[in-house]
Amino acid sequence: MSVFVQTVLFLAYKAAEASAGWWLLGNFGLRHEMPVNLLYIGFSVIQFLFVLYSAVSRGKNRNGNPAAVRSAPSVTALIGFSILVGIAFALRVQENGIAVLLMILSVFTPILSLYAFLMQTASGFQLRQATTEVPAPGWLSGLILALIGFGVPAALGIYLYYHFVLFPQNPLPSKVPNELLYGIPVLAANIAVQGLIVIARLFRRSFMIRRLGGQIRSLSMNTEVSAIRDEDAEESGYVRSELRHLLKRLTEQRASSILLNGYVSGKIRADFANSDLNLAGANRNATVLAIRYPLPLELRSPDQVIRLGNAIAGIVGEFASEYDGYPVFDVSRAIIAFGVPTYFEHQKYNALECAQKIVSEIDNYAAAESLTLSCRIGVFSGNVVAGAVAQRGRNEREIVLTGEAVEMAYYLAEACEPAKCRIMACSNTVEKLRTKFYIDRSFHLKLRGDETALVHEVRP
Repeated sequence: MSVFVQTVLFLAYKAAEASAGWWLLGNFGLRHEMPVNLLYIGFSVIQFLFVLYSAVSRGKNRNGNPAAVRSAPSVTALIGFSILVGIAFALRVQENGIAVLLMILSVFTPILSLYAFLMQTASGFQLRQATTEVPAPGWLSGLILALIGFGVPAALGIYLYYHFVLFPQNPLPSKVPNELLYGIPVLAANIAVQGLIVIARLFRRSFMIRRLGGQIRSLSMNTEVSAIRDEDAEESGYVRSELRHLLKRLTEQRASSILLNGYVSGKIRADFANSDLNLAGANRNATVLAIRYPLPLELRSPDQVIRLGNAIAGIVGEFASEYDGYPVFDVSRAIIAFGVPTYFEHQKYNALECAQKIVSEIDNYAAAESLTLSCRIGVFSGNVVAGAVAQRGRNEREIVLTGEAVEMAYYLAEACEPAKCRIMACSNTVEKLRTKFYIDRSFHLKLRGDETALVHEVRP
């Protein structure tokens, strides 16, 4: 269909051009010979073959030459303009007046500009059915159309002003010369038609920009790439092509996107971006805080339960962010890992001080709300397995933690209650920090089988 439309446009353009040429040749009695006619017919055939080739090649190849989409109308117009200049030169060689030749060009160029505008519009309809990438806007097509649209009438206007205003004939002729009689209407008609084409271009561009804005407004992470189709070969078409590239990148990134909650510090986010953490699972030497805060039994209404859970999660998250820990939340408990994704030297110190601050802040909140709330924390340093698990959806994954350090930290947090302490840490965590924190009692905690572990109470 596009090939047919472009062929019809070309034939209509040539018919209008031939009719105007026939009228001009007869009206001005221009001297011409058969080689001039043959030259025009031959160049027109070459121009038609180019139009036909560009339309057919883009119609068959949905991913056709990107430059051809933008350049075809402009190159066609440039070929047409070159033909007109060549014919004008050939007529000038046969001793026709310059003014008449400028009028010929001034009659033909609006027809050519209108044809180029309709060709660009037809190319837009063709683009809707293809996936061709529209290249970035260039200056050549605009320069060509400006030269065709305003260069020729400007030359005609300068010629008429120079010969009939600045330097009129002396003596004045008895009747108005044909150059002036037809030149002024031709010039006025040229400017009017070119002006209407410029206005039509502005309206079309405005319409395309509004449509583009509507498409951008409706974009989301789930928008399919195929939903963005080019509708013209100009600036908005280029922007749509870039939007498709953006959606492709977002689709690729979404397949491996990692969700980090709002309490993850800027340092941890930067570490995740720059670390070599294997998202399929990697071992890390970390210090883990396991925080247990069973909800008080006196809470009856659901909104009270949710409000308390959010408040405690906020306290835990804020201190995790302050001390560069990675928090993971669960119902009535949470863990904070120090050393994920990368190990840092003072992570054990940060973990113990963070535990003290959390216990103190939760106690203050419970007192202010008149709640009986017991927060107990286990601290253990050891191996942690960190990896990304699809917990929020097919394409959204979240870093989760497991391994020895996590299990032992939870075990220590549970042991706090029978031991009547608030913070319990393993020896590996506190051995070099005894002068920094108040280490109170020590316990031999029974593990699986006959194994025991030496653990210590850290005062808040």
